[in-house]
Amino acid sequence: MSGGICTRVVRVYVGEANGEDASRIDRVYAPVSFKFSGCETLSCPLSDHDTVVARFVLPSIFPIGRGLWKLNCRILGEAEFRQGFETRYKGWQTLKPAFASTSQWWDDVKLRIKRYAIQYCVTRARRRREIFEAVRGGEVWRPFGVIALQTISMKSTTVPASGPVSKRWKPRTPFTEVLPVR
Repeated sequence: MSGGICTRVVRVYVGEANGEDASRIDRVYAPVSFKFSGCETLSCPLSDHDTVVARFVLPSIFPIGRGLWKLNCRILGEAEFRQGFETRYKGWQTLKPAFASTSQWWDDVKLRIKRYAIQYCVTRARRRREIFEAVRGGEVWRPFGVIALQTISMKSTTVPASGPVSKRWKPRTPFTEVLPVR
């Protein structure tokens, strides 16, 4: 692996002192900032395998990277997202001749998809917050606001309200108990 995430490889050889029954753990990955300080084997009485303990000296400060972005797949079920994506993708296809290869074009398109998905989700969340704040502040008549919130929530859902039905899982029955007014 490269890119500074796991570039230190430690090979560990485990075996008897007489050289018989030797085996090897090919790799133990650790970030470069982790300094290898040694290893030992511990016998495991319940198995014919031994436990290998690799020791590292960890840095006092851990740099935190950007993390990993994943597409929120639920937005793929929303008509508004799909329409916007189709429009943009048609435009992105016209950019193919500007790239040396299809793989370079595809790398660029993946970044554009990521940007569009993030922008779409941020806009959707902002819209929900605005409606919620308007309902909470009394600016919008409550039943109308609740309907608006439900409409936005339904747009973002791809699973039916009752959820999947299987032999092991049964959907919850809706809350129908009516409490008397005192």
